Amino acid sequence: MYTESPQNTITLSEFEELALERLQLLRFIEQASLKGHKQFSEDWKLSIKDDLVKNGLRKYLTLWSGHNGQTEQHVQARRADHLSHYILRLAYCMTEISLDVTDFYKVPFGEVVPLVKNRRVFLLGGHAYVPMNDLVFCLQSKFRAILSEALN
Repeated sequence: MYTESPQNTITLSEFEELALERLQLLRFIEQASLKGHKQFSEDWKLSIKDDLVKNGLRKYLTLWSGHNGQTEQHVQARRADHLSHYILRLAYCMTEISLDVTDFYKVPFGEVVPLVKNRRVFLLGGHAYVPMNDLVFCLQSKFRAILSEALN
C-alpha cells in the first residue's frame, strides 16, 4: 500500500479538493477515537461511516470493505485515496526543512535520559542537544528536582 508515488497529472483544484477530503477523513478517524470508541470496534467504524456519509465522502466507503473491486467507482476511489495520501505526505514533509529554523539547547545528557532513550536528541561530547519543542521536558524535570529538594 502506497509503495509507489503517483505519476498522474491533476489540476490544482483537484489537488486542493483531494487534500481537503483526506484531512476531513483523518479528522473523522481522530474524532471517533476521541469519542471514546475503541479503535476498530463496531462503534468506531460506524461513527466514521456516518461522518463520511454526512459530509459527502461516500466514495471512501467503497474502500472500507477492503475488497479490491474493479468497478469504475472502486478505481476512482482508490485513485483519490492514493493521490490524497501522497498530497498530504508532501504537505507534511516540512519537518526536514524546519530543522533549519529550530533552535537547539545544549544540556547535560544526564538531565534528559528519557529523551535520549526515545532518540529525540542529538548527543555529542556528553551533552544532549534538545530541540525547542522538547525543552519543556528539561524545565519540568529541573522544576521537580528543585521542588523535591525544597520539600526535604
